[in-house]
Amino acid sequence: ATSPSSAHQGDRTGLHLMTVLDPGGDADGDLTINTREVYLGADLLDPAIPPQLQSTSTTPGLGTGITVSMTTTDPPGYGYVIAASESANGFPLVPPCVNAPLSFDFLLQFWIGSNNVLAQNVVGTLDASGAAASQVLVPNHPPLVGASFFFGGVTTDLLGLPSQVAPALSITVQ
Repeated sequence: ATSPSSAHQGDRTGLHLMTVLDPGGDADGDLTINTREVYLGADLLDPAIPPQLQSTSTTPGLGTGITVSMTTTDPPGYGYVIAASESANGFPLVPPCVNAPLSFDFLLQFWIGSNNVLAQNVVGTLDASGAAASQVLVPNHPPLVGASFFFGGVTTDLLGLPSQVAPALSITVQ
């Protein structure tokens, strides 16, 4: 007998077929359509995947701080990255068929770099409940009012390979 595993760990042929037969459907009821789940590298039959990002405010003001948190079904000790980007076009991760929901732009490169003074806990390990949180400072810079940014999250297994990918969360500065 074999034990079940999530779709992104095994043969995805049936899941891709499901996106052809019912592309706009939501097989697991997690409010993410089938084609989007395959694009994100998620499991179409598991409502806990993809993990969800939440923010203490999706419309923060200038000079305020917010917390962006991610709940997952991964075990404690898995790694995570919570990053920001100017758009949510997506780019591929390793292994194939797994995509980050953010654009690989200047903001993302700054965000994951060592000079990021706007966020803490961008990279870390999941806590005892399988969750992660990053604290973000919204600069007091008036041209940012009305600008939207996107946050995305990825968990990694103990080998550093992507495990789960959260859909992008839009945040607009007020």
